[in-house]
Amino acid sequence: MDFREMPVLMKEQKENGKKDQYIEITKVLTDATEKVQTRKEKLDLLEALIGTLENMDFQIYELYRALADCFKKVQKELLAEYEDLEAEEKQTVSEAVKRACAIHILLEEKYEAYIL
Repeated sequence: MDFREMPVLMKEQKENGKKDQYIEITKVLTDATEKVQTRKEKLDLLEALIGTLENMDFQIYELYRALADCFKKVQKELLAEYEDLEAEEKQTVSEAVKRACAIHILLEEKYEAYIL
């Protein structure tokens, strides 16, 4: 299963009041976090992680926390090369950081420099 599909799958889970695929979704995204290599893949994964987290029920804390940790790992890697990113890539990172601050995964005060 492609990690890019996980936000849509998680949204369907939320809308249907189900949680039966949470473990599978988390596994796909945690595996992808370990495997992504290119900047493009990292950007896609960052978007997939934040989109999934926004639609995930916080009550399943272990899975939510695992994905939040994956998000922070990928985000940290991208911020390490932030100055070398193209304008569109910076916008993607900025939007993900902004969304992560909105759901309290990141502290806005710490990352406000990256919010365009």
